[in-house]
Amino acid sequence: THECYFHNLGTCRGELAGEDVHVTISTDDGEVLVDEQVTTYANGFVGFWLPKDITGEVTVTADGKTGTVPFATGPEDATCLTTLQVS
Repeated sequence: THECYFHNLGTCRGELAGEDVHVTISTDDGEVLVDEQVTTYANGFVGFWLPKDITGEVTVTADGKTGTVPFATGPEDATCLTTLQVS
């Protein structure tokens, strides 16, 4: 994890580069936007476009471990989530 707010392809690095992970992104009202098995990029991230002005949770499962963090997509909200840890 690292301090970040607006994702930068050149400087943001996650810890699970090139790893298969399962990502679920759901809104606070229960709509599932993403439910996919993906491989993280060389920088350790995956990217998804989400609708504006919603809130919800991102859940990542990797190697039998799971982590969840809240998100929001308002005009002042972060575009980089760096606090999700699987355990």
